[in-house]
Amino acid sequence: MYEDDRPPLPDWILDVYETVLEHVTDQRESTPNGQPSAPTLSRDQLTEVVLTTDLELEPQDVDHAVDRLHDRGYLYEVDEGLRVTDVSYE
Repeated sequence: MYEDDRPPLPDWILDVYETVLEHVTDQRESTPNGQPSAPTLSRDQLTEVVLTTDLELEPQDVDHAVDRLHDRGYLYEVDEGLRVTDVSYE
């Protein structure tokens, strides 16, 4: 297994990830064949989702968190948007 010797992400960045994960899970859509799919969010949509929570972050903080989450593989790019990695659907 790959070991990441980088320091862990700060809790506030992981809180941003959890907020986005919860939103994506709530907003999941079904594909035509009935399989769930992960919604793609623009950076602006993702920022808006986070700013409407009680995390009390500035837009620049959210932008930084998104960059760090993307760098670590928590988020990945699809076309012009972002998706959450490894979303488990029930």
